This record gives sequence, structure tokens and C-alpha cells, in this order.
Amino acid sequence: MKKNNSLLLVCTAIFVAAISRLMPHLPNFTPIIAMSLMAGSVINKKPIALLVVLLSMFVSDVLTIHFINYNFSTYSGYFFSISALSVYVTIAAIVLFGSYIKDFKPSVKLGATGILAGITFWTITNFALWLGGLMYATNATGLATCFTMALPFLQNQILGDLLFTLLFAGLFQLVQNSKVMQTQKL
Repeated sequence: MKKNNSLLLVCTAIFVAAISRLMPHLPNFTPIIAMSLMAGSVINKKPIALLVVLLSMFVSDVLTIHFINYNFSTYSGYFFSISALSVYVTIAAIVLFGSYIKDFKPSVKLGATGILAGITFWTITNFALWLGGLMYATNATGLATCFTMALPFLQNQILGDLLFTLLFAGLFQLVQNSKVMQTQKL
């Protein structure tokens, strides 16, 4: 398969992963971290990797808000919040961090990277939620309460990030080793 078709295949996988957020799932048990790491690792042109991931997230957010309704009276209620900004900035940082992964292959190191990226995402986005001041007081007690209330979601975050990162890497290797894709970097 040609390089452009390989890029299309990876971009399609990223879009499908983002849209999978619309399916019923445990809170924070999504492939978002895995798709971000994969994009950074296997798409050679970082602007394309960032665009694909962030556009996929945006589309899935619009569909989630529209069909699942997170009680935002308008889309701008979410997209112009500090929480949304923290999600998109952290996802972009994880895509860029993924560019340091030389071989996107299942390994203990890649699994640990997925977990670390997920914990980073969880920490930054929960800090931004606290900082926004809509749910918790913006003092030390509010911060402690915010992270305490978020702890039940951390287990799903870690398990999902580990599972999806290794699953994406395994599927990528399977496809790469077949005759479908014969390139290391796209």
C-alpha cells in the first residue's frame, strides 16, 4: 500500500477511536491517550498528527454534546471553558510527546508511557476543572476535594490507557507487518 493510503488508514483509525467516545463506556475508559501517542509516534509530520487528533476530538465533542448532552446550554459553554482548553492542550502535548516514541510496538515501556500520559492528562484536566471554579472552591480545600472526587476515575483512566495503547500498538504492528503497510513513519 502506498504511503498516502497508510496515512489515510492511521487517520481513519484515529477518527474512529475519537468517535468511539459516543459508545457506552466506563468513565475515562477511552482510547484518546492511545490515539494521541500513536499519532505522534507514527505520523511523521507533526502538524498533520496534531490536526488529525484535535479535529477528531472536536468532532467527537460536538457529537457528544449534541447527542449525549452534558448540560451545556450552548456549545460555547464547553468549548470556551478552561476545562476544554486543558483537554485540547494536554492532548496536543501528548501527540508531541508521542513523537519521541521511536517504535510504536507493544512493550512494557510503551505501556508505562501510556499510563504516564494518562495520569498527566487526568492531573492537568482535573486541576483545570478546579481552577475554573464552577464545581469546587478555588482554595486548598477545594483543590483537595476536586482530586479526591476524581480518584474513582483514575483507575479507569490508567486501565484504559494501558489497554488501548498496547492494543493500538499491537494492531499497528500487525498491519505494518502485513503487506497492507510497509512504512515505519507516515
